[in-house]
This record gives sequence, C-alpha cells and structure tokens, in this order.
Amino acid sequence: MSLTIDFVGMVYFVHEDNDRRVLLPDGTKQVDDVPLHFASFFIDRCDVRDADWWPTEKHPALDSQKVLEYRIPNAKTRITISGVSTALRDAALKTARHEPLLPKLRSFNPNFTLDTKHPEAIVDMRIRQGTLQACKFGGAVVSQLRSDSSGVVRIEAKSGTETKFIELYDNSEPVLSNTSDIFAPKSKTPVPEDDHFRLYAKLDVKRDFEGLAQPPQISVAGLEALDFNCRYLALVQQELGFEIPRESCSNTCC
Repeated sequence: MSLTIDFVGMVYFVHEDNDRRVLLPDGTKQVDDVPLHFASFFIDRCDVRDADWWPTEKHPALDSQKVLEYRIPNAKTRITISGVSTALRDAALKTARHEPLLPKLRSFNPNFTLDTKHPEAIVDMRIRQGTLQACKFGGAVVSQLRSDSSGVVRIEAKSGTETKFIELYDNSEPVLSNTSDIFAPKSKTPVPEDDHFRLYAKLDVKRDFEGLAQPPQISVAGLEALDFNCRYLALVQQELGFEIPRESCSNTCC
C-alpha cells in the first residue's frame, strides 16, 4: 500500500532539520499583470472515499475525465496528510534525488530571504516521511513524494476555525497544484510565462518582486520524466501540450 503526491507549479521546499516545510505562494491576489494562481488538490474521483471541503467551481473537462478539484481558497491554510506529516523513526524522509536537483531561488536573486514567520503562503505543510524526487513535467521541474501508507489516507486542511478533509483509498495519487487556471479563457494580451516566477517573492521577507523579474534559466535536462498515473496530469498534457508548464512554473527551494 502506498501514497503518491505530485507537486506542480509554484511550490517552495524549505529544509528544516530532517523535515521539509512546503509553502505555496499565494497567487489569489493580483501582482501587477501576473495571472491569478490557485492552489488545489486534483484527485481521480475513484480515489476519494469521503470529503468535506470548500465549494469549488466545476469544469466540464475535469468532469469528463472523472477528476475532482478541491481548491484551497484561504490564505495560511495548514495541511496535514496521514502517512506524510508524522515523523517515524523507521521511516525518515529521503531527499537525495530532490533538493540537489531543484532550482534555488537565491541563484536568481542572491538577496532572497525567506520570511519564515509571515510568508504570504496559501498553503503551509510539513513532509516528514517518504521519498521525495525532482522530476520533469512539460518544461518545468516538479516533485513527487512516495510514501508507504496503511489504511485510509486523510488530508486535513485547517483555516481559522474551519477544518476540512479528504479521505483517500490506498494507492491514490493526488496532485497538489499551484498554477494559473488552465481552463480560463485565453487572454488577448497574455503575460509572458517568465513573469509568473515573480510570485515566489510573496515568500521573501522584503517582498522583492523585481529581484525575481528576470526570466529564470532553468533546465530539466538530466531529470527523469514524472512517472504518473493520475488523470489530471494526462488532461494537462491533452489540453496544453507536452511543453506546458514552462520552466518558470517550476518547484524551487532555498
């Protein structure tokens, strides 16, 4: 029995002792002309055992592929996942094929300093067990976590006084995504994909958006292609092609 989680889009991994803190910069408020970004779990309908979540707009393309979207609407939402967020002595987190291969924000802006106490993050979660690996999907660097699990997997989200949950069957593969809405009508004046990278400045103590304004030079050469079995990522390739997401929509670390 196992759980696989795919992290796609603007996702930042922080090295904290043996754990990894995962922050998704909040793109729900406009930054210049950068399109709004949304944090969501995308999960095959057959993997969901039960759920009590915030209302989410439905898309015909998702319905046709029997994929459910669980959007995270509130800033500073804390996520815990059974089999992932709890540290076990005999199940330490393995990152040898992850952190060394992720793009480093300080290589683009040497002055980047993580706001550890008050980052503008829509999701804040911890990973304490399993195996993390950096992979390529489209032109971007993404991450995949594989963790042994026993029984039902529970994703819990806490925002203020609210607690929401999703329960998954064994061998599920949810996608935690933080991207612009791929189903939104195409803009007549689209913003260059490189500009999306500026959202990572939401995590900078000085909110230095200009420091991340230059197009990032990120290569996926040498990375293994993401090995996925979920319908959502197949739909992304079907709708957007095999070059999307682009490199500026990559996962990063410190």
